[in-house]
Amino acid sequence: MKNLGKFINLFLVGVGIGTLVEVFISIFIGQITVGVPLYFSKFDSLILARILEILFYGGFSIVGNFSARFYRDDNNSILKASLMQFIILFIYFSFAGYFLCWFRSLYVFLGAFAIFLFIFFSIWTLIFLIEKKKIEKINKKFSN
Repeated sequence: MKNLGKFINLFLVGVGIGTLVEVFISIFIGQITVGVPLYFSKFDSLILARILEILFYGGFSIVGNFSARFYRDDNNSILKASLMQFIILFIYFSFAGYFLCWFRSLYVFLGAFAIFLFIFFSIWTLIFLIEKKKIEKINKKFSN
């Protein structure tokens, strides 16, 4: 049950981040956008299309958490673990982006990739700082 709760929380974080990206894109282009019209035109049911889109958004956090296992292996440096996680997430991003019709042109792909990089490094930095603070607390306990 604990794993199911963690899975649901991870999924919801991914959905939240995906939705925030949609909001920021809407602000940037000056109109409400929920996905790419080309993607939605492939479906008879807009509800099904939106559900699948949301599932992909949630999948980002689940894949990110799964690929974080590389950090737990003592044989991996932070750089190696980060690169492995980045590559796995980039593969997922590419698949999701292709399925959701995000990449209409090289320019659009580069913009989406820039957003992906920003999100990846923002989350990576946040987690790094949290873990660093935990280690400092542990070290402080041992030094006393």
